[in-house]
Amino acid sequence: MTMAALNAGKHVVCEKAFALNAGEATEMIESARRNNRFLMEAMWTWFIPAVVDIRRRVIAGEIGEIVSVDADFCLDISDPDGRHRRAALAGGALLDLSIYPLTFPCFVLGEYPDEVRAIGRLTDGGVDAAVAGVAAFPNGTLSTFQTSLDAVIGLGARIVGTTGRIDVDPPFWFTSSFTLHSSGLIYSTSRCPTRAWPTRWLMRWSAFAMATFRAMWSRGIRRCRPCSCSTRSASRSAWSTPRNAELSDARMQTHSPQRRAR
Repeated sequence: MTMAALNAGKHVVCEKAFALNAGEATEMIESARRNNRFLMEAMWTWFIPAVVDIRRRVIAGEIGEIVSVDADFCLDISDPDGRHRRAALAGGALLDLSIYPLTFPCFVLGEYPDEVRAIGRLTDGGVDAAVAGVAAFPNGTLSTFQTSLDAVIGLGARIVGTTGRIDVDPPFWFTSSFTLHSSGLIYSTSRCPTRAWPTRWLMRWSAFAMATFRAMWSRGIRRCRPCSCSTRSASRSAWSTPRNAELSDARMQTHSPQRRAR
């Protein structure tokens, strides 16, 4: 659907999993560039106010040089017939859940890892039920991640710097609060209550509006009409992108963090 929309001249926000493998991702990227269309992975986390504030504080050096970023996203999804446990439907913990703890440090640090090592456990159906690993970034930061379809664990994140740390309250991918510890001081901040459904949907559509504006701004697009195949993605997880002003226009055009993590 994404390829058809790009070839039809539509700008697209693609729901995760962005692609099943590097070959598919490359084909989508080349199509976007060939048609001069905007393409990005639907990741609303990067437009959540608290997450944006966290990144601002990291860039400002409020906790010093970043040493490590740790996050986990583990849920109890036991239905054997559900899409999460079916290989034919791109199931597995990595493609559906790991994208969040894998890309969270990318957004916070403003760069992608140059090495990722992971180990996992497969189900009888051939999908990964659990994955854990570590990613090494060019600036020396190490990031650990854990994800599972078998149990609920934590759902929080922690960013550790040389002079302090930031504890991100769960669920970290749409958190409403975090606590900053720096130089012996504790600073706590909170945002709108994302757990309340009316507010949660408002935040999703606010993220959609911000992502659309950023797409228009970065690509010089006066009118950005997403294709119909992306509308469902927006309603479910909003539209977003792990890009930031420091990344090049080539990265702005489109990128799948999963592709870089492989």
